Amino acid sequence: LAGAGGAKVDYDVRPLGAAPSPPEEEALPAPASFGRRLVPRSRTEVVSEYWLRKCAAVGVLFSPASSPAHRPVPHALPVESMQGVRVCLSGVHGDLRHLVEWLCAAL
Repeated sequence: LAGAGGAKVDYDVRPLGAAPSPPEEEALPAPASFGRRLVPRSRTEVVSEYWLRKCAAVGVLFSPASSPAHRPVPHALPVESMQGVRVCLSGVHGDLRHLVEWLCAAL
């Protein structure tokens, strides 16, 4: 994938239900400054807007493969079978709670 002026694009940020997730590929160990996380090989990765927000908030480049939330949902949204479903969150706090609320609203 090429960006403006033909520059290589490493990440293709898409809305939650924009496209199916690409097949998983191996990841390479990240530089020491990234701790134990992994970074993708040099190819364009399709990632979710949640991944972008998380990386920006924490200041870390997370591997798109490190969480299902880092990739767009592989279904058209909203999911018909999820309509009318109620979800109760108990004992879930902070960022995880916001993620689950966001996913439930989108599905």
